[in-house]
Amino acid sequence: MQDTALNRELVFVEQQQQIKQKLATIYENYLQKEQSGCGGDAEQPAATVEQIRNVAGKGFDVSRIISVIDTFALTQRIEATVEQQQLCQRYMNNPQYLFLRNFDADNLNAFIITDLVLNLPFNREITSNILMVVRRQQTVGASSNMTRSLRNDDGAANKQQLHSDIGALALLESLSECLQIQPQQRLCRLLNDNYYTLKPRKLALELQRERAFHAVFHKVDSEIGHIDDLKTHASLFHDLQAKCNYYQRFISYVQHLAQLVLLRDRNLEYHSGALLKINVCDVIGELIFECDMTPLEIEANVAALNLNLVHVIALNVCPEIAGKCAGDVGKIARRKITQQKAESILNYVANQNALLACLLHGVINAAGVDRSRERHQPQPVFPWSGG
Repeated sequence: MQDTALNRELVFVEQQQQIKQKLATIYENYLQKEQSGCGGDAEQPAATVEQIRNVAGKGFDVSRIISVIDTFALTQRIEATVEQQQLCQRYMNNPQYLFLRNFDADNLNAFIITDLVLNLPFNREITSNILMVVRRQQTVGASSNMTRSLRNDDGAANKQQLHSDIGALALLESLSECLQIQPQQRLCRLLNDNYYTLKPRKLALELQRERAFHAVFHKVDSEIGHIDDLKTHASLFHDLQAKCNYYQRFISYVQHLAQLVLLRDRNLEYHSGALLKINVCDVIGELIFECDMTPLEIEANVAALNLNLVHVIALNVCPEIAGKCAGDVGKIARRKITQQKAESILNYVANQNALLACLLHGVINAAGVDRSRERHQPQPVFPWSGG
């Protein structure tokens, strides 16, 4: 049993666990020195000699951690067979077989180191030092491979890019850069965090978006009550590299909505929260049917809100379209439309949708609203009504 692969695996796992315990102990000493170095009182700062001692002690602990990891990786080094080396050299430059780079001797060594430290709570300083060890070994290995490839004249000039985007080294590089972006994080926690990506560039952008969101989300109503207050935070969202700046669109919507409401009463000033509670269709209906404004006068304001004025008119003439009938709380009452107003509105609708104009004409006539003004006026014959 001692010469079997299973026994070798068991021995490796046992040795790895022992090394992890040893590294955890050294790291605890490192953290104690770090806390004692940062825990000086403002009134009684730590002595200069004590500070130097802490810094030297931390450096010594980092060196011990690197030494333990490097020694373990060298003792557990995996040597590829001649057949495996020939196979890798033959196909590793083929884009379809990039994974073969992982079976190079130096990449296998990187796997041993990465697998050892992934579930340890190392900070960014120690992780960066571990990464430097792996990179140094990769550089030496890549240089020797390049020398052999030039000697054999096999045209493999891309051997310097053995760790371009795959393998343990690439993972450790990404984790180290993520720790640079999140100094408070630890190596093992990055893999347990389900909220953020492990790609440094995307992570930086995600954190920037999160800060921009929290800057607005945690504001009280009094701080974002007016459009000018909303605009002060717009700069937070300009550099987020998003396909669409939804915050800017929101500000634009609130601004255009305020302009539309001011057409109804220029003496009123609404809070942003109150504006968002307004039923825009009701406001447009009041402007057209009660404030004696023509559809052409508010067409631009309605379009700025990304609404179809013809559809809004239809909803005001026939609330049943949206399932809203008079009589219940919160429902829209049918509007009373004079003959003169109906003619101008239906002419506008007919220019956009003749069929809808005919239907609305029938709805208005069937409603029989405000007939007192229609008794002495002849029924108009619209060119699009077929009459």
